[in-house]
Amino acid sequence: MKRNVFIFVFALLISASLMAQDFEVAPARLAFSVEPGESQTRVVTIRNHGNKVETVNLQLNDFITHRDGRRETLSGGSTRHSISNWVNLNPTFVELQPNESKNIQVNLISSTDDHAAKWGILSFVSAV
Repeated sequence: MKRNVFIFVFALLISASLMAQDFEVAPARLAFSVEPGESQTRVVTIRNHGNKVETVNLQLNDFITHRDGRRETLSGGSTRHSISNWVNLNPTFVELQPNESKNIQVNLISSTDDHAAKWGILSFVSAV
């Protein structure tokens, strides 16, 4: 008997929107492969290589790619392929001392009734 397994791959592209900052964010891409109703957790590490304290907000954004290859970033939840309702970030705000690093938990809980592929961008935005 043939068994159908539904596996979904979700990618969060990570962007650092920290102008003139010395940050490292790793890994740069997250992929989730889950069946409907399952959850998975990944960890992203942010490291401050600068010599001053930095505060950073994390946010999920959507994006669309135009036919000419240009990517447009949109607010989370604004496209039908948005992953923002499926992902929780912990924490969503970090303060980093010089040479300090912190781990961010990215928790994905997939829906049991939406089988479409999902994606998004995890942005790290310097708080002023």
